[in-house]
Amino acid sequence: MADAVWIIDTSSLINIRSRENLTINQQNRIFEKLTDMVQRGELVYPIQVIEELERFQGKDDRAYIWAQENKNRACRHIVAFEVVKEVLQHPQTRAVIDHEKITSTDEADP
Repeated sequence: MADAVWIIDTSSLINIRSRENLTINQQNRIFEKLTDMVQRGELVYPIQVIEELERFQGKDDRAYIWAQENKNRACRHIVAFEVVKEVLQHPQTRAVIDHEKITSTDEADP
């Protein structure tokens, strides 16, 4: 396991593609470097990243394809629900979560 593990979110991956100053070759190089980080165990992301990329970018999107290709290694961590429960009970968390929300879409990455 790597000394430091980075967690990437959907917006970070979308941002690679949406940068007007990056050429396709530069974008591909970034995705190659991210793949290297995933293989070394330095980069992970929750499964929701793939779901969000599919929903907002589509299955032909480069970021979606990259996330799918790296899913097995990058999404291997199981959510520790006891830790999540503890975080959700914290007063600061309770102040920002909308318990009356109508939609089932996540407000933010887990």
